[in-house]
Amino acid sequence: MEKRTRRILYYPLLAIFIAALPLLLLYALGISLDWRNQTVTATGGVFIKSRVPRLLIYLDSQPMKQTGFFSGSALLTDVPTGVHVIRLEREGYRQWMKTVSVSPLDVVELRNVLLIPENLTRATTSVEDLPATSTPSTVRQRVEIDKENRLLYSESGTTTILTENVHSFDAPGDAVYFVNNYGFLGRFNASGVIETLGHPGFYLAKKPLSFSQSANGDILIIDSGGGLFLIDSQEPVRPVESSVSAAAFDSRGDKILIQKENELSVLWLVENKTQPFQKRFTKETIIKTPTPVIRSAWFYGDNAHVIFQTSEGIFITETDGRGGRNTFELFRGTTDDFFVSPDEPNRIFGKQNKIWYSIEL
Repeated sequence: MEKRTRRILYYPLLAIFIAALPLLLLYALGISLDWRNQTVTATGGVFIKSRVPRLLIYLDSQPMKQTGFFSGSALLTDVPTGVHVIRLEREGYRQWMKTVSVSPLDVVELRNVLLIPENLTRATTSVEDLPATSTPSTVRQRVEIDKENRLLYSESGTTTILTENVHSFDAPGDAVYFVNNYGFLGRFNASGVIETLGHPGFYLAKKPLSFSQSANGDILIIDSGGGLFLIDSQEPVRPVESSVSAAAFDSRGDKILIQKENELSVLWLVENKTQPFQKRFTKETIIKTPTPVIRSAWFYGDNAHVIFQTSEGIFITETDGRGGRNTFELFRGTTDDFFVSPDEPNRIFGKQNKIWYSIEL
């Protein structure tokens, strides 16, 4: 091609590109031009990320596109601002639906979407095949309370009295936490030092206090009256909630699931850097149930869903409450128990009529 011919082609193409560039940039930002009405319209988008791939996405009852085969994600662009209904469907799965509010030049992110099969495959199992619960720490195996309420530590055939008048104790990690009969909280660490952490105001009765530790080393304590307390790196003892039946950290230690008689809530211990951007110590009610909650646990597959048991069955629901929460039934009717483990994060074990079953999501 001659030099003159290349110039003849180059400059018109360059002019077209320069003319179209502002329009392309506006479109990328979510701004479209209505040439007929001579108006500029700012739109938004919706990003969806699902554990189940190839979902058909409906926007206000209109089919839009499918999520990716491998990634399970999709981005809807040029979505008009305002309130819309997102519906996700796939043959063989229960419908998922949520209301979203789209703002100009903004993308609503819906991550950790979980669809449940219409017919869950349940495999029978036995107690012996259940994942092992957490093994007591080496320190915990060396500590006990005698009949005189003394806390004893045994090592290499030698038994040492750590303290007296002990009401409750545990060693969820490398340190022993104990509460004496006067309500003082103490800690015995690996170096052999005993610290007094304060007098938080525990309610003490016949029921012993329970202790648990997160992956980050934070400690949860539930006293005899259901008072929930947190020990973290910033404050020795922090009262969190009252009338608590049970509480559990997620597998990363970012959140606490709090169970009350007819309610589940989540407390954020870190700032959530993804939508909906909860701040540290944000507390959200997840669900209120018409019948008492018997048990609850995290779904460790994503730490974004919680599982709970009532007299009506075992259910799973979302922690993200924007536009309503999708709650699905896993086991129907009276159930004896259920069990989950971080070692098998996608499996849920339920017990009905004295038989253990497992399902995988």
